[in-house]
Amino acid sequence: MSPMIEYSNKFSNVFFPPDGPQDRFQYFHDLTVVSGERVDYATCVFCSMTVNGIVNRQATTLWGNVTVEAGGTVVDGIHVNGGRIKLLPGSGVGGHQLYAFGGSVDLEPGADAQRSAIDAWPGYFYPGQRSWPVEGIVFFSLAILSAALCGSRMVSESSATRMQEALQRPLSSALFGVLMLALPWILLIIAGYSVYLFFPLAFLIFLATPLVFCILLAIGIAAISGFIGSRLGFSDRMEARIAGAALLVGLMLIPLVGFLTMLAILTLALGVVLTQCLWPALRAKFARRTRIPNDLNAT
Repeated sequence: MSPMIEYSNKFSNVFFPPDGPQDRFQYFHDLTVVSGERVDYATCVFCSMTVNGIVNRQATTLWGNVTVEAGGTVVDGIHVNGGRIKLLPGSGVGGHQLYAFGGSVDLEPGADAQRSAIDAWPGYFYPGQRSWPVEGIVFFSLAILSAALCGSRMVSESSATRMQEALQRPLSSALFGVLMLALPWILLIIAGYSVYLFFPLAFLIFLATPLVFCILLAIGIAAISGFIGSRLGFSDRMEARIAGAALLVGLMLIPLVGFLTMLAILTLALGVVLTQCLWPALRAKFARRTRIPNDLNAT
């Protein structure tokens, strides 16, 4: 099985978990497999899990931790995104993978697990996760600050003014942002099929889509940061963007709230760029092209 298929299957078990009589699945509220209980799959989304009983297959959390206490057993392995794995003395995990992205894997003395099965990426950070790795937070903060400072330089003064006005209508702008979020995935699907049909097109889409998406997101983050900073009382534009970016980073450090903040920023940033930068520019370009033939016909 290819790594991409394994990765896809892992997340399909998170968002579309097995629905059997021996499965446990929960949103937002911590899940506990009590002593004496036996389940096949245990999945917790935006919450943490404690295992005192037996998980016959896999324990998975998204934006949460997994703790296996004394007497608890997970047979097929543990996958954690945005949290950490902790195995207390007297606990056990089968020979399969202990995967933690954004958190550590802590094996206390007396825990029955193979260290060769550990695959941990504790230095990574993304909004809303339970752990706060210093290096990941520093990199993430610098990325947001750079976007806030550099994104405004990529658009004209009139476009920047229109985006500030659009941010006063956040709901309508966010709706357009939802449409923009779907576009990269559509392009990547097209690129996936193009690999077998016309490889240069696939290469171009794979290269250009993330680059264009990041540029548009930087422009939107700069607009949002400036808007927030001005509401905080900063009259200088650069100071306003820095203050707004600092507030956004602070919100995204809060577990779960950070994830919701990230979603709001993504949709709002892309929405204001679409409605106030891209669409007016395309409309003006189309108008110029249609005006020229009309002028020729008039002569």
